[in-house]
Amino acid sequence: MSNEIIKISNTANKYDKVDTVMYALNKENLKLSAIRIAGNKAVGIDKVTKKEYIENLDSNLEDLIEGMKRIAYEYIN
Repeated sequence: MSNEIIKISNTANKYDKVDTVMYALNKENLKLSAIRIAGNKAVGIDKVTKKEYIENLDSNLEDLIEGMKRIAYEYIN
């Protein structure tokens, strides 16, 4: 487990909530997370399956990280 994930886990155990995990988001951690997610989960808001997403994983993660930096992701309330 990466140091960033351990920090998030420790913070979550210490407090009722975690306000941000942006410091822990990098391509390596996101790649590990994407691979670990079970393939039988529901599709995301973009209607892309895990199989489709990991076919172009590096490119998709670069787009995701860039979107997060610009705060250009879609939020549904």
